[in-house]
Amino acid sequence: MSLKTFKLIKASTQFLGAAAGIYAMQLGADPLLALAMTTGMVLGPEWLEQLIEAHVDQ
Repeated sequence: MSLKTFKLIKASTQFLGAAAGIYAMQLGADPLLALAMTTGMVLGPEWLEQLIEAHVDQ
């Protein structure tokens, strides 16, 4: 997978995660649960990137 493709997937995931959190709150979801879901979707690709870089360095 190229870096450009990875960054596109990461940006799309973060955007959709934020949109899903906002949509869930509009539907009446618990704000803390929606915030946790949004945080997971936005920070998930960042965590994956750190994991990959740590594994490559070894």
